[in-house]
Amino acid sequence: MSLTITRSEPLATRLQDYAATSRRSADEAAATLLAVALPAPVVTDPDTEDVEAANDSLLRLVERIQATPPNPRNVFSEAELRARREGLMRYLEASIAAEDPNEPFDEQEWNRQWDAVEAEMKASDLAGHLKNERWFAEEFQ
Repeated sequence: MSLTITRSEPLATRLQDYAATSRRSADEAAATLLAVALPAPVVTDPDTEDVEAANDSLLRLVERIQATPPNPRNVFSEAELRARREGLMRYLEASIAAEDPNEPFDEQEWNRQWDAVEAEMKASDLAGHLKNERWFAEEFQ
């Protein structure tokens, strides 16, 4: 089916910017936005497995994720990236220079610190997982 939509200039510009950001054509971006905004109704047949409905729900989720614009806090210019890399390089060089190569290595202390780091990562992953589950439940109820 072919559909022509006339948009106001500001909206057309926003759509083109969104399409460029997501590296798609304006038609593809508009189709994705419409698919997310107007999801197909889920029809379930109690006599069959609900595989098609689950696939449709997953496709809608993927379309919604694809339609989400990038977070401006995570987009950096080349100059910002270069400055971050240089800052990290200076930090690493200073850290390496400050180390004493003759200092004995304490394996027990290293293992204790590593266990603490792993526990923190697991806690962070669990918190993120729970946050995502809550968001998914709220969005698709």
